[in-house]
Amino acid sequence: LLREEVHVDRLPSGLEVLVVPKRGLRKKAAVLAVRYGSIDVEFAAAGGARTRTPSGVAHFLEHQLYKKPDGDRLIEFGRTGASANAFTDYAVTAYHFTCTDAFDANLDRLVDLVTHPWFDPANVDKDRLIIEQELRMYRDMPDYRAFQNLAGILYREHPVRLDIGGTVESIREITAETLRRCYDVFYHPANLALILVGDFPAAEALRGAAACV
Repeated sequence: LLREEVHVDRLPSGLEVLVVPKRGLRKKAAVLAVRYGSIDVEFAAAGGARTRTPSGVAHFLEHQLYKKPDGDRLIEFGRTGASANAFTDYAVTAYHFTCTDAFDANLDRLVDLVTHPWFDPANVDKDRLIIEQELRMYRDMPDYRAFQNLAGILYREHPVRLDIGGTVESIREITAETLRRCYDVFYHPANLALILVGDFPAAEALRGAAACV
């Protein structure tokens, strides 16, 4: 009914790639998503013991991955006219951009920011203060408070009852080592999905994805 087409492939690295051709559309978009969200507070790595982490680690990682030793990757996207952002949900964290020019360069940049983390303790401490202010801001929003209160009533134990960003108290427990451990468990190619949308042949887009991952 929608007359949409989606081409799906899995690269040798394990990365799933989905291409959505949009003929005649000048704007292009890419999303690199990881199957890791706020409800993943307890997990067991392959062959390891179960690990429980403070709430808010997935969201904290979203903030951290844009930070690199040479600056903030968001600024670099802006230099090419691209609009970039990210979001954390209950089960997914996604990094994305849209642009009309320099799509290949921006795709390289997107893949690089997700696959080459930098967890500097001083920078983690700085980000913690920013996230704390974000959490306090949400506490002042009546609709958000109503939703969180409802989730807390409906779910007694499931982590969906927890704030996606964690709490002011829980994020104070998150360290660079916490972020590195969770990144190593969840941010591997087989747990990622790359979605490409734009006016390009599917085969060409798949080759481009394979070249930058």
